[in-house]
Amino acid sequence: MTRTVLDLGSAVAQKLGIIDSAANVPAEDQALIARVYNDLLEEWKERGVAYWAAGEIPNSVFQAVVLIIAGAVSTDYGMAEPVETDETGAQAPITAIGWRKLRRHMAKPASGSKITADYF
Repeated sequence: MTRTVLDLGSAVAQKLGIIDSAANVPAEDQALIARVYNDLLEEWKERGVAYWAAGEIPNSVFQAVVLIIAGAVSTDYGMAEPVETDETGAQAPITAIGWRKLRRHMAKPASGSKITADYF
C-alpha cells in the first residue's frame, strides 16, 4: 500500500500543528511541502536511500518521510525543528528520528522485489 503527496502534506501539516486532523491543507502549504519533498526525493534516489516513485510513498517509510519533511519545512513556518522522544527515550530532533527510521528500513533486505536479469 502506498500514500500520496497529498497524504504527506496533510501529515506534515498536522505534525507541525498547522492544521487539525479535520482540516484541509492550504494550497500554498501543500505546494511548499510537495516541492521540498520532491527536491529531497531526487537527492535520496541519487544516494540510494529511496526507491519509490514520488506519488507512491510506501506505508513502511511514510512516517519516516513525514518526520524528515516536517523538520525540513519547520523553519519556513517560523518555528524551531520539533523535538520528540526517540525509541531510546532520549529527546531528538524529528529529522534525526526520521532518518534513523528510514536507514533502518533501507538496511532490511528486500523481498519480492523485481530483479532484472541480463542473459549473455
